[in-house]
Amino acid sequence: MKRSLIVFLALCCGPLALLAASTAIAHTVRHPSKLTFHLHENGADPDSFTGRVSSDNLKCEADRTVEVYRRLGPNGPDPEHDPLLGTTQTDADGHYEVVLEDEVVKGGEYYGIATRKVLRNDGEHSHVCRIAGAGLIVFVPPG
Repeated sequence: MKRSLIVFLALCCGPLALLAASTAIAHTVRHPSKLTFHLHENGADPDSFTGRVSSDNLKCEADRTVEVYRRLGPNGPDPEHDPLLGTTQTDADGHYEVVLEDEVVKGGEYYGIATRKVLRNDGEHSHVCRIAGAGLIVFVPPG
């Protein structure tokens, strides 16, 4: 009797235990990132924005897309409506430079965004680098 009870419990509860264990193992890891953002007036050469993406995961620093915008609206940064001035990828150490070939930096407010990066997504495991935004740079031209 004791033996048949153990076999019965193993057959009934074993699959439930495996299902619970696999659900507990599935997860999403979101790595925070930071973005630094600097304006360089380069005289006769095109102006540029430079900086670095940093994170607790080195894979979140390399090959990140960085976008530079000029803020137009009164309600803060709005990448859906603000003009995109340039985009680039970070190097292996997270450094980037966006050179404004066709535009001179005018008086106004500028900001940068390091877009979300998916490191792994296989249905059960998801590892992502979170979006990182840099604060506004307010540029007042001399004169």
